[in-house]
Amino acid sequence: MLVAWGITTEGTPVLVGLAPGESESHDAWAGFLSDFTGRGLALPLLVISDGAPRLIGAAEQVLAKSLRQRARGAVARCGRGHSSAAHALCSAIQLP
Repeated sequence: MLVAWGITTEGTPVLVGLAPGESESHDAWAGFLSDFTGRGLALPLLVISDGAPRLIGAAEQVLAKSLRQRARGAVARCGRGHSSAAHALCSAIQLP
């Protein structure tokens, strides 16, 4: 399953995309990300991802004008000390 969450400039979490994916290949991620612009969505200001090299490569190719940052486990560890965007994302996907 390929999933993308967004955080609006107001801090509201939004499910941006959900698609079946048999693998996390570069091509699968690139197609998934390309669908966003195909649906008329604006490029994100910032792309935050884990360290998956195929996802990073696809994001750098398809969303080349967006800034990119590695999550460094913020979504997996939603305790104190994380940004409000990480907390909003954790709330959206119902992590503690």
